[in-house]
Amino acid sequence: MSAGHSGRVNRNWRQELETRHCEGSGGERSAIGNYAVTPEAFTYAPNGDGNGFLVMHMTVIVEDAGVMDSGRYGVNIDLTNGIRVVRRVTATEAETGDLMDFHRVRTNAQWTFYAEDLHLYDFGQGNSVYTTHFEFIAQWGVPWYIPNGQEVAVLLNDDFTGLIEHEFHLMGVPL
Repeated sequence: MSAGHSGRVNRNWRQELETRHCEGSGGERSAIGNYAVTPEAFTYAPNGDGNGFLVMHMTVIVEDAGVMDSGRYGVNIDLTNGIRVVRRVTATEAETGDLMDFHRVRTNAQWTFYAEDLHLYDFGQGNSVYTTHFEFIAQWGVPWYIPNGQEVAVLLNDDFTGLIEHEFHLMGVPL
């Protein structure tokens, strides 16, 4: 089990996996906006039933018009502050864990420093899409435990208005 979870889980995880979406303060799932002046957190918090949520897998989806550039975000966005993924106390926003050890993603290629893989889908015409995956058990041997009263937060503090799609999905097991 991951840090902070001492209970034993006796479940068939494959049969009980559920998808959750990180959402902005207005309930939106698509992280497209200008958050350079007013930062935004896209979050998921366990609902309080049970003992939290074990995150097995996180997927980041980025879609943009044109050809993706490894040195930029999307096709042509230059991020100043970058993206962070943290676990934090819901009520106070005090951070209790950092998925990327306090580093920030500022380019498409930088997701590969932290995630297991990145798949680019270029259809020859139209938009390009990529997905990147954090596989917690495969990469670290344990799921990422999010106890009740805490949340996963994707912290954005740049302008993402040029993107077509930008989402953060979690797959895991409610405890």
